[in-house]
Amino acid sequence: MRFRYKKRTSVPHNWETMPFYIHYLRKFLKDHDGEAVWLKGHTGNEEATYLVFNSDLREDIINLMAQPLAELGFYEVSVVSPNEVAPFLFSKDKVGSLLVGGTEIGQSLDELVRKARQGFRLAPANTPIACSGARFLKARDVSLHQREDGLWLCFHEAEETVCKSDGTPVHVKKYPELWLPEKALRELERLAESSHVGRSANSPCE
Repeated sequence: MRFRYKKRTSVPHNWETMPFYIHYLRKFLKDHDGEAVWLKGHTGNEEATYLVFNSDLREDIINLMAQPLAELGFYEVSVVSPNEVAPFLFSKDKVGSLLVGGTEIGQSLDELVRKARQGFRLAPANTPIACSGARFLKARDVSLHQREDGLWLCFHEAEETVCKSDGTPVHVKKYPELWLPEKALRELERLAESSHVGRSANSPCE
């Protein structure tokens, strides 16, 4: 399904869409993890936004898209063929996950929480684990939030450890909430495959 936002007023912004993305679409994707994925607009060399889902969710999708917007804007919805969506399934930025056969399109939100609890390293690409200024982050929970400048992650009850070049922890900071931009997702995906992540509670940067 392809959907486009249509404004009712002449205001230059589209802020009225933000509550929909944050409170309705994100919750829907979390509740139907593995059954629906949102292909974000203006990514993958194509501007349209798509919501791809199992056919059993059709009525739920109709109710989702009928949620009112504050300034009376609306979403123009059209059903598209699988052939139209297929080229963008792996090129567009995605939120949520959809299982097609044995392939997962997108990333499970539950898996994202698991990775955050396990902990992951935040450092420049191709930087050794034991590096000066390496940051190791763990959190109890993580949630996704759509903002005007893009998608952000909120890490709840987060703990950040900074380590010396030999892997020795220097200091630990704790935050009720710690916000990171969407690019942190790429760190999660890459670092989750590292056997170093979460090995030692005493020396997390090793």
